[in-house]
Amino acid sequence: ISMRKYPDVFSHIFVALVEAGEASGKVEPILLDLADKLEQEREFRGKIMGALIYPIIVVVVMAGVFLIMTFFVMPRLIAMYKDIGAEMPLLTRVLLGVSGLIVRWFWLLPIGAVLGFLAFRQFISTDYGRRRWDEFVFLIPVAGKLVREVQLTEFCRTLSLLMGAGVPITQCLEIVSEVVGSSIYQEAIRKARKEVEKGSPLSSPIGAEPSFPPMIPQMIAVGEETGKIDEALAKVSDFFASEVERTIKTISVVLEPLLLVLLALIVGPFVISIITSIYGLTASL
Repeated sequence: ISMRKYPDVFSHIFVALVEAGEASGKVEPILLDLADKLEQEREFRGKIMGALIYPIIVVVVMAGVFLIMTFFVMPRLIAMYKDIGAEMPLLTRVLLGVSGLIVRWFWLLPIGAVLGFLAFRQFISTDYGRRRWDEFVFLIPVAGKLVREVQLTEFCRTLSLLMGAGVPITQCLEIVSEVVGSSIYQEAIRKARKEVEKGSPLSSPIGAEPSFPPMIPQMIAVGEETGKIDEALAKVSDFFASEVERTIKTISVVLEPLLLVLLALIVGPFVISIITSIYGLTASL
């Protein structure tokens, strides 16, 4: 197929589906199914990004306020107290000490950030590092659950589409192992592929992998009995997609008040310090 000459344009899924469609004479319905999948993925990513916008805005605001207070407001307070010769309140002295350290060593932050990023990228570029990082992500409360559900949704949705188009099961598993982003699931899918090549039903090796919840091998087993694995996987995909939406809503509900509290804890001391300093300066005049 000529599409294989352009891997940067046409993904493995796209090429495999078109090949299966040409072999069965059903290119049009298969492409329509692919279009539906791409639309679902677009909406999926949109919901996840939408849930991240508010936290990102709050974090940026917190960082901006902190830097303004540190580099502009606090130095002016120091100058005012020096001009008047008044004693600064305890909270103001503490914040001035902290801001002084930050201003003095601020140049180390970008250097440390760049070095840390390069070290992290080098670490996850290895098989060991990527595996350890994926395991760590899965252990993060709520966020780990969300990442796992997203991976399972992608696994079930892609495998359902490929099998429904008539792509051979071993080729389906090979493609799906490249689609999922987690090294944990990639390794599990590759192990399952080897077992399927030996003649094992798909439900057996998938059920033996602890990274897959029991629902998936159970539904695959039902599909194997009825000859409709693709339909069973589609239902599981819909289930995990709804779980992702529920988890996103939970994160939004919990995260918003926590970020507001964090914002108050960061900005509050500066506000209190400024107010007490103004009162102190007024009293000393």
